[in-house]
Amino acid sequence: MIEEAQKVHETLTFALPKVIQDGAATALTDAKDAPNEMKAIYKRRRDWLVPELEKMGFILDKPTGAFYIFAKIPLDMGDDGYAFAKNLAFNGKVAVIPGESFSSATKDYIRISYAASDETLHTAIERMQAYLTTRRNETMER
Repeated sequence: MIEEAQKVHETLTFALPKVIQDGAATALTDAKDAPNEMKAIYKRRRDWLVPELEKMGFILDKPTGAFYIFAKIPLDMGDDGYAFAKNLAFNGKVAVIPGESFSSATKDYIRISYAASDETLHTAIERMQAYLTTRRNETMER
């Protein structure tokens, strides 16, 4: 049985399937501008997202080479990254990654990807604004 499985394994892993080879060839010849187009899209999204987050009180450095932002949670939230991400997911219906997932030095941060569509990002910002407003109003009422 092992010999038969080995034959199948060798067939599947020895060389890339033709469909993948064809896709790579097309990408190298017909889609030469795709990386520059994606870079421009990410830049536009980043340039829109950074000031939106800053208006909400997040502190961040504008990223220069990725498609995500590390944003320090507004001080008036009183949360670390894990608590903020959990509360935002349950109450604001927005998923972000706690900064502490990457380093203890970023425990008061969240990571936000802007690889999502423009529509998804706009919805996420609207929901984050509503969530932060609700949290701030609840704090003022106490």
